[in-house]
Amino acid sequence: MKLWQRYLFGHLIRSFFFFLICILVLYIAIDFSMHGAKFLAKETTSWLDIGVNYLRHFAKFTGLFFSLSFLFSMLRVLLDLNAHREIVALQTAGLSSKNLLFPFFFLAFLLAAASYANLQWISPEAQLNADDFYKAHSNHTAQTEKVFSLVLQDGSELVYQRYDPEKKELFDVFWIRSFDEIWHMKTLRVDLQALGARFADRFARSATGALEKTNSDDFRSFPDLKIETGASFQRFIPFENRSLATLWRQAHGGSSDKQKSAAHLHYKLALPLIPFFTIFSFAPFALRFSRGRSSLILIACALFAFIGLMTFLDAMLILAENQAIPALVSIWLPLAAYLAGSLVFFSRMR
Repeated sequence: MKLWQRYLFGHLIRSFFFFLICILVLYIAIDFSMHGAKFLAKETTSWLDIGVNYLRHFAKFTGLFFSLSFLFSMLRVLLDLNAHREIVALQTAGLSSKNLLFPFFFLAFLLAAASYANLQWISPEAQLNADDFYKAHSNHTAQTEKVFSLVLQDGSELVYQRYDPEKKELFDVFWIRSFDEIWHMKTLRVDLQALGARFADRFARSATGALEKTNSDDFRSFPDLKIETGASFQRFIPFENRSLATLWRQAHGGSSDKQKSAAHLHYKLALPLIPFFTIFSFAPFALRFSRGRSSLILIACALFAFIGLMTFLDAMLILAENQAIPALVSIWLPLAAYLAGSLVFFSRMR
C-alpha cells in the first residue's frame, strides 16, 4: 500500500474495531440483563462458560456485526477527513474520490472473506452449541418428550420418538405417506441394507373420511420407503445453522427441502456483501463537501437505510422459504435494484 492508503486504512481499521467492540459489549449487556440470572442460578455454570457462549453468539451474528461496524467506521473516517479538509488535499495531489475508496474496498473484501469462512466452518457448530446452552439454562424444569421428524425425497414424512444409533432403529414411528395413508410401527430399522419394521399397522381413509386400520403385520419390509444416504436422525438442524457447503449440496440435490435450503444459501451468500453496498450507497454523500450539510442527518439516514435493507432481506427470506418467490429472485433482485440506484450517485464521483 502507498503511504496515503496505509494512513486511511489505519484510521478505518481502528474505527472499525472500536465500533465492533462497542456493539458487542452493548449486545452482551442487553442479553445478560435478560438471561444472566438463569446462567448464574446453575452452580455448574462458570464465567468462562458464559464467555464462551457469547463468543458463539459473535460467530452467529458476525455478518450483522461486521456490516454495522463497517458502516459506522466508514462514515466516521470519511466525515472526519472531510471536516479537516484532508480529502481536498488528497484530491489536489491528483487522487480521485474513487481512488480514495481503495482502503474501504480492501477492508470490505477482508470482511467478506472472513464472513464466508465463518459461515462455512465456525458459525454452524457455534449456533447449535449456543442454542443448547440457552436450553440448558431455561426456567422450564418439566422435561417434555421430544418428537423428531424427517421429510423424505417423495414428500412423505417420518415422525418418531427416538433413534438408537447402535441398532440403527427408530422407535414409535409414524410414516405419513399421504393424507389418506399412515403407517405406525413400533420400531423401524433404517439400515439401508436391511430396511424393515416390527408391529406395523396401516391406517387408510375410508369413504366416510375417517382413518381406519386396514391391516397389521408383526414384521414388514418397506422397499418403497426411500431414505436419503447420510440422513440425520438424532436432531433436526435448522437451516440457518447449516454450513454453506451443506446448503449448496441440499439446494442442488434431490432433497425435499431444496427450496428452503436454496433460500438460506442465497441469503448467506448475500449477507457478507453488505459492506460493498454500503460503500456504493453512502460514500458519495460522505465525500461531498457542503457547508449546509448535517453529518447527523447523513448518519441517521444511513442507519435507517441499513436497518431497512436488512429487514427487507429477512422478509424476502421468509417468502423464499415458503416458495412464494424463487430464492434467486427474492434475494438478489432487490439487491441488484438497490445497487443500481446507488451506482447512479457513485458514477458521478470524480
